[in-house]
Amino acid sequence: MGGAFLDPLTEQTPYAPVLLDLFKSILQSPGYAQRLKKHYQLSGRRRLTTSTGAG
Repeated sequence: MGGAFLDPLTEQTPYAPVLLDLFKSILQSPGYAQRLKKHYQLSGRRRLTTSTGAG
Protein backbone atom coordinates (compact mmCIF):
# COMPACT_ATOMS: atom_id res chain seq x y z
CA MET A 1 0.00 0.00 0.00
CA GLY A 2 1.56 3.27 -1.05
CA GLY A 3 0.80 6.79 -2.05
CA ALA A 4 -0.82 9.76 -0.40
CA PHE A 5 -4.38 9.40 0.84
CA LEU A 6 -6.83 10.89 3.30
CA ASP A 7 -7.41 8.82 6.42
CA PRO A 8 -11.05 7.71 6.25
CA LEU A 9 -11.23 7.47 10.06
CA THR A 10 -10.14 11.07 10.62
CA GLU A 11 -12.34 14.12 10.15
CA GLN A 12 -11.20 16.19 7.17
CA THR A 13 -11.69 19.84 6.27
CA PRO A 14 -13.66 20.69 3.13
CA TYR A 15 -10.32 21.62 1.49
CA ALA A 16 -8.63 18.28 2.19
CA PRO A 17 -9.45 16.54 -1.13
CA VAL A 18 -8.33 19.55 -3.18
CA LEU A 19 -5.11 19.91 -1.19
CA LEU A 20 -4.41 16.20 -1.56
CA ASP A 21 -4.83 16.48 -5.34
CA LEU A 22 -2.47 19.47 -5.38
CA PHE A 23 0.09 17.55 -3.31
CA LYS A 24 -0.11 14.57 -5.65
CA SER A 25 0.36 16.76 -8.72
CA ILE A 26 3.41 18.44 -7.17
CA LEU A 27 4.94 15.05 -6.41
CA GLN A 28 4.50 14.04 -10.05
CA SER A 29 6.00 17.22 -11.52
CA PRO A 30 9.21 16.51 -13.45
CA GLY A 31 11.54 18.80 -11.52
CA TYR A 32 10.26 18.12 -8.01
CA ALA A 33 12.75 15.39 -7.07
CA GLN A 34 15.62 17.47 -8.42
CA ARG A 35 14.52 20.51 -6.38
CA LEU A 36 14.33 18.37 -3.24
CA LYS A 37 17.82 17.00 -3.84
CA LYS A 38 19.22 20.49 -4.35
CA HIS A 39 17.47 21.81 -1.25
CA TYR A 40 18.78 18.89 0.80
CA GLN A 41 22.33 19.48 -0.44
CA LEU A 42 22.15 23.19 0.36
CA SER A 43 20.59 22.75 3.79
CA GLY A 44 22.95 19.88 4.65
CA ARG A 45 25.95 21.97 3.72
CA ARG A 46 24.61 24.90 5.77
CA ARG A 47 24.01 22.63 8.77
CA LEU A 48 27.54 21.25 8.50
CA THR A 49 29.17 24.68 8.45
CA THR A 50 26.96 25.94 11.28
CA SER A 51 27.65 22.96 13.53
CA THR A 52 31.42 23.21 13.02
CA GLY A 53 31.43 26.94 13.69
CA ALA A 54 32.82 27.71 10.26
CA GLY A 55 29.77 29.57 9.06
